[in-house]
Amino acid sequence: MKLFTQLALVSAIAASGSAFAMQSMNDQDLSSTTGQDGITILIAPGAGDTTASPLLAGMVGQITVDTAILHDKDGVTASGVGSEAGAIVIGKFNDGVATDGTIPLAIQASGPIVVAIDASGSATTAGTGTTGHVATGNAPYLNINVALPSSLNIITGDIAVAGSNRGAIAVGDSTVASAATGGTVGTPVKILNSMTIGLNSTTLNIQLGNTQQGAMILLGGVVNGGLSISGGGVTDATAGAGGTLGTGDLLLTNGALATGAAGKLNINAAIDVVTGANLGLGAGSTSGGLALTLGQAGVADSAKYNVMLENVTLGGPSSTLGDLELQGVNLTGTKVVIMGH
Repeated sequence: MKLFTQLALVSAIAASGSAFAMQSMNDQDLSSTTGQDGITILIAPGAGDTTASPLLAGMVGQITVDTAILHDKDGVTASGVGSEAGAIVIGKFNDGVATDGTIPLAIQASGPIVVAIDASGSATTAGTGTTGHVATGNAPYLNINVALPSSLNIITGDIAVAGSNRGAIAVGDSTVASAATGGTVGTPVKILNSMTIGLNSTTLNIQLGNTQQGAMILLGGVVNGGLSISGGGVTDATAGAGGTLGTGDLLLTNGALATGAAGKLNINAAIDVVTGANLGLGAGSTSGGLALTLGQAGVADSAKYNVMLENVTLGGPSSTLGDLELQGVNLTGTKVVIMGH
């Protein structure tokens, strides 16, 4: 009887009409069903090493890097001073002090990071989707959209300077080209305390190839509560000094307060990799670099901020200067360029 009931149910479903019919779907059908073709990647960080980097409130996972090292292989060249390779060390390092250099670089998130990838042959042809579209392929580009979760923190770990074990290595030196690690020499010296940078609900749109959006990377979105940086401090390790210039918290919010924008930070910035001739900065910029332009093109005050530095200290934690507040800092159109030398 039970088998008969099951067979009757299956027959009723099969005869109930096309709403239940199982049919194969081609790529165009899938596109109209899901909204568009392309690839979506969800990156959900795991718990990681919570002993070295405990998860902050509201965070469900993290990605950690024990140590990141930038090797300056020719050091500083100055009159009467010998040049020696140096390194900037971020995260864990061994300086013989138990309280320093124990925090890894970490990205902590309250949910998955969503990456949407699409390819386009052109952005200048008429038509929407497959309607009225004329394929030309004359301006192809890859579009990568990255959406951060509602809460995301970047923990820098302590930052130190040290001697580099990658010095005196010529470009293309076959004896060291396959070395997976270089490491440091001597005793690292901490120069910056670990900082926690809070980013919420930010979006990044990256275009590779023909950048139809006007920049390789566009940063946008609204950070509720503003951009926060906590725990920062610059250390003077010179013998007889040893003091720290520190801040309890740094808060960056909108300076041009549109309706509903108070207490928030609207992010408008563009990032490009450009040659020296295209930097537009005159002498000293011929080698090219990574250019960050603040603000939205053609929109006044789109990079106008209020800055609050809480509990500024000079030398030690008991030497409190107070709070430093800056209102209406307008950086619209300001360009920051990072170049190698």
